[in-house]
Amino acid sequence: MLATVLVLSPYIIPNPFGPVVTVAEAKVQPEFLQVGRVYGRAFFFHENPVIYWLGGPSSGMLFLGSMSPLILLGLALPFWMRQPVKFSLVKQVKETGLLPQIILASLGLFFLAHAFLFHLYFPNRYVYHSLRVVAALAAGIAWTVWLEAKSRLVSQQITAGLTGRQFLSLGLTVLLGATLMTAPFLPQINLPGQLQIAGEVPRL
Repeated sequence: MLATVLVLSPYIIPNPFGPVVTVAEAKVQPEFLQVGRVYGRAFFFHENPVIYWLGGPSSGMLFLGSMSPLILLGLALPFWMRQPVKFSLVKQVKETGLLPQIILASLGLFFLAHAFLFHLYFPNRYVYHSLRVVAALAAGIAWTVWLEAKSRLVSQQITAGLTGRQFLSLGLTVLLGATLMTAPFLPQINLPGQLQIAGEVPRL
């Protein structure tokens, strides 16, 4: 709590660059709006609440840029944590409580930034980086837990003798794993620069 107060205290000091733009002012400035099919350079407001709260690049909590498909397996971690018999490695995962704490703190600051718009800058800045880090950590743990369980199962199947169906399942698993691991490193199928637009102004 003390750290939060210390970090946010500079925001109460008068800004030497002038007052922060108000919500009423921003709602009439094209920089913060979508005009036709053109998005303002600081696009924020949108009449669709789904875009405004979830998908907006500055206002939404789920605008996280492009990420590797490997990250998606992190969504399974909370469910696997409840299955220690099938995924025995979860018994050794003791610090995952830190991940939901980071998420809760990020979401708290996200809604606080919405409540005090724009005094704490754009709300998305409080979830963009932290949720990407949490997603990567959760995915790493989930992949490790799954690989251990899968390798243990395959070892048992090989010992007992693989059936044709089990051999096909093993082959498809290896192919899928190899594809997911190599895909993020192929520039031909990735979005360059995380969809950011390169500036054309000459170097300073």
